[in-house]
Amino acid sequence: MMKLAWINLLPKETKSEIGLDFSQVWMGFEKYFQQITKVRPETKIKIYYPEKSSWTVHFPYIEFLNNRWFIEAGWRAEKEGCDAVIVGAATDTGLQYLKEALSIPVVGITESACHLACVLGARFAGITVFRRLIPPKANLVRFYGLESRAIPNPIRSCELTGKEIEGLFDKALMESSIKPKFEAVAKECIKDGAEVIICDDAWLAPALSYFEYFYIPDTGVPVVDASAAAVKLAETLVDLRMTEQLGVSRYLTYQRASDQEIEKARKHYWE
Repeated sequence: MMKLAWINLLPKETKSEIGLDFSQVWMGFEKYFQQITKVRPETKIKIYYPEKSSWTVHFPYIEFLNNRWFIEAGWRAEKEGCDAVIVGAATDTGLQYLKEALSIPVVGITESACHLACVLGARFAGITVFRRLIPPKANLVRFYGLESRAIPNPIRSCELTGKEIEGLFDKALMESSIKPKFEAVAKECIKDGAEVIICDDAWLAPALSYFEYFYIPDTGVPVVDASAAAVKLAETLVDLRMTEQLGVSRYLTYQRASDQEIEKARKHYWE
């Protein structure tokens, strides 16, 4: 059995903190994970909810504070025997730190989806759910060195409301409101040269996939489910680690401190 950890953006209970109840989304995730692993049923995905987190990781300082809890959740996942970690936020929150600190494969949603999109077409675009998420995700396209493979203004927003986010796995709401908003933005991207559309949101992507929305109608343009891209890349990296001993390079960028150094730093700053 392969055990994957999905590090969720938010804690399990959210209503008291931000006034929105995402319990139906978490239930939708569980159904979605069963759906995308049915061709490989030995893969099991466990959701790790951070002890603390923020809805506003688009602010760099708040993302910095948030990274601690993402890393703690990933740390716990490795200790509990997970084979790989998926950063369940399309801002790839804490991804670089987790790659450095953990000894198992770690993948980001936007990282995975952008590279997969390059295999499927010459130019891609990503669609997020709020305008405020455009800058950090556009920065990721640049950071991954893929600007030349993306259209101008590669990340765009379909502007969902909080209530629409709460109801992502409600079929009626998906058909009447969410899907039309996404599709309208996707068609603008296609006019600007996109051959592949990434649903670049860790929550909307599973919902669209769950309701079998895989192509922009009448275009032949595929929709990359960014969350599925990350899950499948994680599976591949676990396989390659076992068969080829392939892992993240420890030469420069992801050189790792010793366990003793890490424990000393954790005690100094957090205990």
